[in-house]
Amino acid sequence: MLRAVIALAIFASPAFSADKVYRWVDPEGRTNYSDRPQPGAQRVDTAPKRDDGNGAAPVPTPDIADTPLLGPYRGFEIASPEANQTVRKDDGMLPVSLVLDPSLIPGHRLELLVDGAPISVDQASTQFTVAGLAYGSHRAQAHIRNAANAVVARTAPVAFHLLKPTPPGVLE
Repeated sequence: MLRAVIALAIFASPAFSADKVYRWVDPEGRTNYSDRPQPGAQRVDTAPKRDDGNGAAPVPTPDIADTPLLGPYRGFEIASPEANQTVRKDDGMLPVSLVLDPSLIPGHRLELLVDGAPISVDQASTQFTVAGLAYGSHRAQAHIRNAANAVVARTAPVAFHLLKPTPPGVLE
């Protein structure tokens, strides 16, 4: 058990992680680890594993697409719905309000993504309604694309909940 703890400490050491590691079993049956190869030793892979479908744990990476990007704009955000807001609508329609400063540059177009799927947006206004959303929790993010269809600006994502209105006299 002590050897396993020592091996774990060695592998966790930042100084050791970039070096080669070798493992072997001595004549007494003890497992040994070293940065120097020994007769019969096998090299141990100490690099972080990515999920390859065989159960290896993925290495977390930050999602750059969730980072707001202003690009050529001074301000770009989703004003409504607000983060974690519950919107109660009986028709499933979601009013959306964007803040954009300055107004849309010629050649650029707005795009709204709800749960990762693009929704067509009237280019004349930053105030519009999205129809056909299912009741439940959703995630919205707005993008601005240039003429080459590249994203030049994006808002932070906003999670919201679209629910049916509570009938009068019903407590939740």
